[in-house]
Amino acid sequence: MEKTNLCLEWAKIFVPVVGNLLILSGNIFIFIWGLMSLKKRLKTENVSSLEKLKYEKVLKSHEKVWDLLAYLSENNIGKSIFTVKGKEVQMNRENAEAYIKESSEIMYNEGVGLYISKEVIQLMFTYQGFLKGILKHSIPGDKIIIIKREDTLPDARKHYENLNIAIKQSIAIDNSKKILPK
Repeated sequence: MEKTNLCLEWAKIFVPVVGNLLILSGNIFIFIWGLMSLKKRLKTENVSSLEKLKYEKVLKSHEKVWDLLAYLSENNIGKSIFTVKGKEVQMNRENAEAYIKESSEIMYNEGVGLYISKEVIQLMFTYQGFLKGILKHSIPGDKIIIIKREDTLPDARKHYENLNIAIKQSIAIDNSKKILPK
């Protein structure tokens, strides 16, 4: 009988202790699991926040490049580099030089080059080279340069279209068109 009483005494002590230990270990487990979930959620939110900031910078950079398309368009009378007067193709020297200056300015001084796509950068500098080649072979001081080569305007138009498409693709606005092969 004494053994039974001793066992009952130990059971009275042991059962609540074990029960409390189980409750305590369960609470510790839930606490640790909650911390891990919070850490994972915060990390995901932080990554999402960083991705959002990066996309905003990419978007703003491409918007600055988009503004340069006014120089490449034949429809923007004030900024157009090339205009067609009858059968004559004319190049506005001041606008060509302004495009070269502004594209270099935004690329390097404003940091746009960090965020725009490789294709857009390549197209911008190809067009700069195209313009510099024409300017190099023109008479210094002429405000309007008469273009003799018949393929100059189609090349300029093709470049405008490619840059337009490349900017849209880079910011995922229009993926239905592909950049023309080089």
